[in-house]
Amino acid sequence: MIIAFALLFIGCEKVTEPGGTAVEKMAGDWWVQNEVVDLTTGSSYEEYENYGDYYGAGNFLIYTFNTAANVDNEMWINDDGNLWNFKVKAAVDYAARTFTTHPTDTISVALDSHGDPYNISVKFYEGKILEGAATTPSGMPADSIFFIAEFEDDPGYGYVFKGFRRTGFAADDF
Repeated sequence: MIIAFALLFIGCEKVTEPGGTAVEKMAGDWWVQNEVVDLTTGSSYEEYENYGDYYGAGNFLIYTFNTAANVDNEMWINDDGNLWNFKVKAAVDYAARTFTTHPTDTISVALDSHGDPYNISVKFYEGKILEGAATTPSGMPADSIFFIAEFEDDPGYGYVFKGFRRTGFAADDF
């Protein structure tokens, strides 16, 4: 009987629920497509000359996640080698769900064609995440992501990333 009571008390211990991160509504895996635009031909995405999926990248994953500081005013954006092989810290306005170039950290760790790392400056324009604004291939709503990246070693050209938050359902994966 003593053992039964001990097990009862042990089983009734309060379990601590894990918390989210400071940028959890902006963090995730994102299925995106890429377009190349000429940044010298206008002042916003709608005005730029658009070359479409210039590199034939199709649909690929990028990742957004909190920094080690776990604050709501910065996050990492990483394409994990799927297009340009970059990882860049972005400045975040969490309430507005927007992001831009981080004022003190615009250096990306990139890899050249031989797989060797090099650092380049990256600028983000028009970065935003819109809750429920995308439709997945299965027809379900999902959050959308949009931003333009300009890389120091390809000045004047913007790489447009646009897509939706990965749902985890096979019907929505590419």
